[in-house]
Amino acid sequence: GAALHRLHADVVPVQPVKGSTTTPEFSDARVHPADWATPPFQAVIKDDRLYGRGTEDDKGPIAAVLVVLRTLRQMGLVPRVQVLAIMGTGEEGDWSGMRRYVAAKRPPLYAVSVDASYPVVIAEAGFVSWTLGIRRTPADRVASSVGPKVVEASAGQFLTQVPGEASMELVPATGQTQAALVAQLEPLVAAAVEARGKPFAAQVTRVRDSDRVRVVARGASVHSSTADEGANPVWILGDVVAELRPAPSAAGKVLELVGSKLSGDHWGEKLGVAYTHPMMGKVLVTPTLIKSTDELVSVGINMRRPAGRTKEDFDASLDRALAEAKGSLDLRFEELGRYVGEAAIADLEGPLVPTLLDIWQRATGQAARATTIRGGTYARLFPGAVSFGPSFPGNPYKGHGPDEYIELEALAKTTEMILEATLRLADGARAP
Repeated sequence: GAALHRLHADVVPVQPVKGSTTTPEFSDARVHPADWATPPFQAVIKDDRLYGRGTEDDKGPIAAVLVVLRTLRQMGLVPRVQVLAIMGTGEEGDWSGMRRYVAAKRPPLYAVSVDASYPVVIAEAGFVSWTLGIRRTPADRVASSVGPKVVEASAGQFLTQVPGEASMELVPATGQTQAALVAQLEPLVAAAVEARGKPFAAQVTRVRDSDRVRVVARGASVHSSTADEGANPVWILGDVVAELRPAPSAAGKVLELVGSKLSGDHWGEKLGVAYTHPMMGKVLVTPTLIKSTDELVSVGINMRRPAGRTKEDFDASLDRALAEAKGSLDLRFEELGRYVGEAAIADLEGPLVPTLLDIWQRATGQAARATTIRGGTYARLFPGAVSFGPSFPGNPYKGHGPDEYIELEALAKTTEMILEATLRLADGARAP
């Protein structure tokens, strides 16, 4: 038998800073992803917080677990069962390494992931990735007499983060000057920002050495599993295009889709995929990636879906949404990728959950009740597994976002609770 803690050592990827010749993961602290005020590739302690990429997700917990194992050895304690810290390096990717581990090993007696939130997470939403796009035509970037045309659109670095910034570039209509297009766009952009409120912001600028006009929208970047706590600037672009009604183009149609089916709606009502589970809540829908290449323009949509609806039924709702987009917006819309995951609910039999809830309540003095998350962790790969920390209730989740940090007090408390959990579960475990 074994009791084990599961963590992941990888972090979400970053894109190189324009003009940089270094690889971001190994460059010095002067190379920052967008929106970072602290050096992302260093561990920096400031204001009783530990800053750096992965400090909360999931390297702080790794440090806590390693301290616990070292402490057990220094104390000379010999658990009745094997205690393992299992670390994967593909949790932000395809999970293939940990899947191979699970397939090759005997299931543990108790499995605890330290990669979510307190008190105890017993259910995780299903992960959904859905990418739609339109292929460009030869006329896609050519001025039109119908009106201004959106020729480029861009947002996000990876699917699991609501972007902090989104942008689009437009060319004036035939006979329209760049200044006239700026004047046409400015009131539309201002109205869109005012309607959404803070912290949204946007700016209209002329593109140097070009007739193009750029609109840059800014919001508040968060993990896509908590999209309703952020501010998605892609919404602003969708709102502006909905009012502008530009000449047809691939980028314009993608932003029309955002404006008509996604903007202002976290819950999939306008897209037609909404449903609610009594324990896990509503499905969450957010566009996080917009890419423009020479061949096509695409939008990546991340969804977190609760239990209560079969995969076949949810797939059918996506099929209907695509058909609606083709019928009402553009027949050229096509699906470029789809993954629909299942929600996971832990087996609550046995002492694992009561033990962890008791540890939480005694350590913090706060009420202890099992909870659910929209994210996904390695816990779903192990029978009966749950997640225990490191995010404390009431604290903003900083994983995947700019200036990621973990509070030193929270890290110390996590270490303390993991130590007690390891002692109690390992001592009470019996091999079948």
